[in-house]
Amino acid sequence: MKIFLHFQQQQVEKLVATLNKLHQLYEQQSYYFEKEFLLFCDAGIQYFESVGAQKLVLKFNELKTYFLTASKGISPITLERIRVEKRAMLQASSFYCLRELSLVFEQQLDLLNDKLEDAYQTLTQLILGMLQSGFIKREVLEKTRNPDQWAQFWQQIRADNTVYLIEKKLLAYITLEDLYILLDKVISNINNN
Repeated sequence: MKIFLHFQQQQVEKLVATLNKLHQLYEQQSYYFEKEFLLFCDAGIQYFESVGAQKLVLKFNELKTYFLTASKGISPITLERIRVEKRAMLQASSFYCLRELSLVFEQQLDLLNDKLEDAYQTLTQLILGMLQSGFIKREVLEKTRNPDQWAQFWQQIRADNTVYLIEKKLLAYITLEDLYILLDKVISNINNN
């Protein structure tokens, strides 16, 4: 099941904002960090389960376990009980977990942005090519202003075999709703230039 990419992007950006707050709590050496970190891990696990990213669910569980082990006074690396410098070890473990989570979200945002950008470029080339060949008129684009009109416009042009094949390619990694949002961006960009 494909999930609306714009929704995924929005959810990941919300999680990144929360992660940034965790970084601030870490810098302040706040005692609320542990509670907030565990809540964040649960939210991340829930999100990645909902989008079917089991590998990332495993990563979140691994980091949560790593952090919980350190918070119990056990070195997550050697699994030996720490008698002194427990707070320093917990800080080091917290830093490691935050760094790993930052990398996960950086990769997720890059992946989502790349998919959306690729689809945007494909749609831009398609619409510009159709304008250039005279298949569609600029006046039609200027009248296409709301979601119902985007859908109607797309249904009209997809009758062309080339457009139909491009649609199949795009729908392999984005949803029809993503396509309509990107189509609006493409048409708005063409109309404003």
